[in-house]
Amino acid sequence: MEKLEGRYKREFFIRTTCEKREQILAFIKDNKQKIRNCYSETCELDNHDYVMMILRDAIFVIELLLRNFEEDERDFLLVIPAEKNALRLDLQLLENQLPYFLLEGLYKLVISSPSFMHLCFKFFEDQMFDSVPEETVFKHFTDLRRSALVKSYPKQKFEYPEIDLPCAAKLHKSGVKFKAVHKTDQCLLDIKFEVDELRIPHLKVYDETETILRNIMAVEQCLYPDDTRVCSYIELINGLIDTKKDMNFFADAGIISHFMVDDASVANMFNRLSLYIHTKKSSYYAIRKDLKEHYKNPSNHTKAAFILWFDDPLKSSGTFLAVFTVVLTLIQTIISIIGAATGPACCTPC
Repeated sequence: MEKLEGRYKREFFIRTTCEKREQILAFIKDNKQKIRNCYSETCELDNHDYVMMILRDAIFVIELLLRNFEEDERDFLLVIPAEKNALRLDLQLLENQLPYFLLEGLYKLVISSPSFMHLCFKFFEDQMFDSVPEETVFKHFTDLRRSALVKSYPKQKFEYPEIDLPCAAKLHKSGVKFKAVHKTDQCLLDIKFEVDELRIPHLKVYDETETILRNIMAVEQCLYPDDTRVCSYIELINGLIDTKKDMNFFADAGIISHFMVDDASVANMFNRLSLYIHTKKSSYYAIRKDLKEHYKNPSNHTKAAFILWFDDPLKSSGTFLAVFTVVLTLIQTIISIIGAATGPACCTPC
């Protein structure tokens, strides 16, 4: 990687002039203390070595995003899918972040169009990352990823959550229906429960999904302790998906599609994501409350049991035959009783 970063730096400087190179170096020197303050740990490098390290790392990221935007087919990091996916994930880890103001500032010194944010969209774009308004303020790529995820889901009223949320299997027995929302512009966090239907936006789960979500949750715990919308989402889904059986309802309804080993792997993923995450309040308090009240209503269980019974062709046909047999037997019994009561007809000759 050191050799690769050196090559990226040389080729990036080909895009610039000597004057621009001096401006790039001056920008980092002028902001070195601001950059240091972005990290919780103190770097022991002296100022010169620190500036050179930041220069090398920042230019590598900028050049990588530029090559991706230009669809450079000479770069194996971008041509080989496994390499590109590994880089995309690595650049979103919280511990690997460079300040966004640094990357954007250096980029603007050299290139005016397209915007640096546009380069980010093209490189990171997927279901949980499409775009954010240009005026959005964020600190780094992980924070940008969170901003893209919550942008169309307004900040909700946070209240203390119900702890014992019934799982999907239990809710199903009380008549709750699970429905997937497949709108392309639907925010992943926009979950609704109306009457007896829980509508949840479709989620695709890949091998890297857990890592991405875990890092977004870490950002919320550190930077947004009073606005933990993603943590609330994970806690709600984890409450609904307790076991493989619960996950089956989500898979059958098309709410979650995945490329994992099996449904149990996805259930375990959500269980792991909720470990050691402590949110004081939830943005889904109303939904959790309504689901629990629906589950506690005995009439919902009775109605659901009746519907589930007759939705099963074998059970419903068996029930019909049993009832039909009982009715015939009852009619035959009544006729026999009536016949015995009236006695035999009179046959005396005239």
